[in-house]
Amino acid sequence: FYQAGTFGIGKNLGAIGALSFDVTRSAADIDPHDSSRSVQGMSYAVKYGKTFETRTNLRFAGYRYSTEGYRDFSEAVRERSADQRFRGSRRSLLEASVFQDLGTHSSVSLTLSQEDFWQSDYQQRQFQFNVSTRYNLVSYGLYASQSLNDNQSNDRQFGLSVSLPLDFGRATTATFDVRESAGQFNQRASLTGRGEGDRLSYRT
Repeated sequence: FYQAGTFGIGKNLGAIGALSFDVTRSAADIDPHDSSRSVQGMSYAVKYGKTFETRTNLRFAGYRYSTEGYRDFSEAVRERSADQRFRGSRRSLLEASVFQDLGTHSSVSLTLSQEDFWQSDYQQRQFQFNVSTRYNLVSYGLYASQSLNDNQSNDRQFGLSVSLPLDFGRATTATFDVRESAGQFNQRASLTGRGEGDRLSYRT
């Protein structure tokens, strides 16, 4: 029920940083009971990034402008399933991120974003904070997000993930995630790996 294609071009500008531009076209059937109800649209994005000698990474996702019929995959799924979190077609997204390496196995990042929607005065402002580290081949990640909207002061999420290598197969990793939102907890376990010769990869 969903198709999308992207074309982009990027350029390394040396000491100035790197700049890219991409165009995405999507088509989605938004009604599971009526295939004639479909939407199509375009999205345009400018992105900028720069790495400093302090091992600090700045990424400015720039300004993503979408036509009214455009949907990314998560938006199409939410609209098709009548999810209350779907607020309409997104018109623009402005995002800025800072990544900082700490030592050889740890990093922190902070992302600020603002998005608005077609035929609505609603704006969604949010920050996300991530910490990741590795100890004795086991990787840990901590995630937190908070809405900056005045009427959504309680809209926050927390998450923790643990990934560890296993002794069977080749490059096999088990990951365990737990997330909390509005007092509800979600857990997920996954297994990824590759077969001999890298001709087969799997994820469960």
